[in-house]
Amino acid sequence: MAAALIPWVYANQRQLSKKDLQASKDLWSRSHILDYDIKLHEEAGEKRVSLARIRKGSVTDVMENGRFIEAGWHRRDVDGLFKMIEELLERKTSADYLVADFHPDWGLPIRVVWLPRGGIRREWIVRMDFPDAH
Repeated sequence: MAAALIPWVYANQRQLSKKDLQASKDLWSRSHILDYDIKLHEEAGEKRVSLARIRKGSVTDVMENGRFIEAGWHRRDVDGLFKMIEELLERKTSADYLVADFHPDWGLPIRVVWLPRGGIRREWIVRMDFPDAH
């Protein structure tokens, strides 16, 4: 019984709250990072890798699985990731699983896992790089 209960208790303690999400959004906003490159690994049955270049707070270039795509899709930057997480949090029921890890200094999401009850597990892993400061 304890072998089944311990992972369940741990998973429930890790569930994302609106308060935690807002704290990370506030930290990201205070960081004033406007120029960065972001690499997003997404797995939802199949794997997808997106690379985006953000300059002056706007997405300028996007590649998905090695092919350039339209840069206007709003979920390729950190603000777009926050919007996606907010939407998942609004849809979440007590039977769903939503956890997120955030960068401790900048607040950006670095890993998100979404498992709706009876649905497909989705995971996003985010890596950020900064353009050369020369």
